Formats: sequence, C-alpha cells, structure tokens
Amino acid sequence: MTDKERLRIIDELAEDKGLTPEDFLLSLVKAENDSKMETFKNYPEEVAKRLTMAEKEKSEHRKAKYEQTEREYVNSQIAEFIRNFPGVSPEEIPEKVWNEVKSGVSLSHAYALWKIREQNSPGENPEDINTVNSGRSLPVVNDRSEPLDFTREDVEKMSPNAIKGNYKKILNSMKRWKF
Repeated sequence: MTDKERLRIIDELAEDKGLTPEDFLLSLVKAENDSKMETFKNYPEEVAKRLTMAEKEKSEHRKAKYEQTEREYVNSQIAEFIRNFPGVSPEEIPEKVWNEVKSGVSLSHAYALWKIREQNSPGENPEDINTVNSGRSLPVVNDRSEPLDFTREDVEKMSPNAIKGNYKKILNSMKRWKF
C-alpha cells in the first residue's frame, strides 16, 4: 500500500467520524493507550507499574529510532548535494529550492532544476513557453454533448468536484470572459 493510499484511507475514516485527520490519529493513539492502561489495572500494582514503564520506554525508543532515521535521511541528502554541487553553501540556495524540499523533492533535484531554469533566458523556461503556446492555441474540440464553454455563473454554481473535472475547459472559457 502506498503512502498516498494510506493517507486517503485516514482522510476517509476521519471524515466519517467528523474529525480532522490529525484529531482522528490522536484519538486512535489515545484509545490504544487507554486500552493498555485498562488492561494494566487487572494486574497487581507492581506489575502494572513495570508494564507502564516498559510502554514509556518502548515509546521513547520508537521516537529515538524515528529521529535517527530522519537524521540519516537529512545527512544523506546533504552528502548527495555536496557530491553534486561542491562549493555551494546553504546561504546560496534560494528560497524557491527550500520550498521544493519542504514539499518532498530532494535537495539535489530541486537545486538542479532551479539552476536549469536560471540558465535559461526569460521566456525559455518550459512554464513560460507553455503559457505562451496555450494562449495561441485553439481550444480542443470534442464530440461529447457537453457544452464547450462555461460562463462565470456556470462555474460559480459548480461543486468543487465538477470544477476539478472540468478544469481545462473552465480555463479555456475564462480566456473569453470579459472582466
């Protein structure tokens, strides 16, 4: 199961309970802890104390292991960046690159893409070229019975899913709207 699938399932379960995904996960953790504590009540006091301590140690060990994994990942990213771009200091890395890294792109990839874009003269970036070309191109005609154009009023009445499904058509329609 992919991370995306896991997140989708968590979102759905949280929505069914009327909670945010974060609150849903916290409620699961609390329920699990409460269940363990309830079980511990059935044991003699000394045994319950030891089990509680063991649970705390296990939790601390998991946290330390997770933090170590995170540190190792960050260190591997830094080492890869230094191998690929020797002599570049963190101060030389622009904010755009750091924003890409925050969204999950590796530092080396984000910096390399930024360098490529910076080397292109204005108008040579793929995004710039696509913007210019989309303004010049004719709208795509399809043989469906759906309308090809949407008015501003049509779009305002649409649900978010309908907007998402007709996004390209709406963008093409917006080019012909008068503001």
